[in-house]
Amino acid sequence: MVDPLPFVCVFSDHRKDDTKFWTWAPGREEPQPQLLDWNFKVPKLLSALHETFKVPPISFAPFPAGDSNDFLVTFIDRREYLVKLRGNDSGVSGSSEYDIGCEQATISIVRRYTTIPVRSPVGYNPDLQGVLSTPISIQEHLPTAIPLHQMWPRMSPAQREATIVSIGNIWAQLLTVRYKTIGRLSTSPSGDVRVGPVRVGTSKGERGPFRTVREWLVALALRELLPESEAGMTPEQEQHMGVVAERLSKGSPILDRGGIVLSNLKSCVINHTKLDAHHLLVDTADPTEILAVVGWQHAYVVPLFSVVLPPLELPGCDTPTTTRYSHLMLRQIMEKIPAWALMNSEEARELRDLYQLAKHSHDRSSKGY
Repeated sequence: MVDPLPFVCVFSDHRKDDTKFWTWAPGREEPQPQLLDWNFKVPKLLSALHETFKVPPISFAPFPAGDSNDFLVTFIDRREYLVKLRGNDSGVSGSSEYDIGCEQATISIVRRYTTIPVRSPVGYNPDLQGVLSTPISIQEHLPTAIPLHQMWPRMSPAQREATIVSIGNIWAQLLTVRYKTIGRLSTSPSGDVRVGPVRVGTSKGERGPFRTVREWLVALALRELLPESEAGMTPEQEQHMGVVAERLSKGSPILDRGGIVLSNLKSCVINHTKLDAHHLLVDTADPTEILAVVGWQHAYVVPLFSVVLPPLELPGCDTPTTTRYSHLMLRQIMEKIPAWALMNSEEARELRDLYQLAKHSHDRSSKGY
């Protein structure tokens, strides 16, 4: 039997200007190389990509530059794909492995129920048996795409306003997808996408999905939805948290009231908490065309009243300009979603006060304590 032909694969480090070269052969047992502090099984990863695309990968480069989870992978036939791998550090909810699965599930829902542009999925391997020590999410590469924050300084005032209107329309579409429980979108063993739990580190395990706003607020007040690194409290702060959790679990009658206004405000929607200029890819030839919204690992299903549009982080914009753009976005949302106008109601303010109280339950100076 003829040994498989070896190939050289180039790996670029996301932290510094460093490049590693490694010679490997598809399907051949290889020792684990010391590459970029990766702790997943590199030989099996390369073989899996080779098996999927029938040609070997020859280059891994962080994309965008500085990213430790996303790589632009080039194959020997010059095809390029975006490959997302598990990071060495915890993700936004404590486990980046879970984040990758949640992102995959969220993208599938966004593609099914909206026309919001996303990078098309090419393949997904959850690695349930631990063969690779990392799940793999593969998406199309958009060679003419550039993050909005990089393109913004070169755009005209008219192009900027047109792009802001498009972002408002993206939010309007996203907020029309409704659910009955609070958590994160994930895929069940049967393959259905559902609202699943929030996974918080290894020792805390899972919380949710939450069937009621009250359950969710109590979990927030007890800081059960934060990684342990952010949840450490003094005895006095823990006492404050207990007082707030008790109030939220037994008081606050608005949480049990019904009616059209409250039903709309409590309806559960997808909130992309990082939908900013770093996660919007525009066309270099026509920057008013948004080619993809990325970063769906930052998406949660939460009550409408708790949604706050994240700052766009547009470079060079002063406060008056940022405010004007925010109003322009909100106008687009209200035109498409009449329920958004309820965010200015007395009921919405009362619910938001409870939400802020739960988020800052450790601080006795918080409003409503």
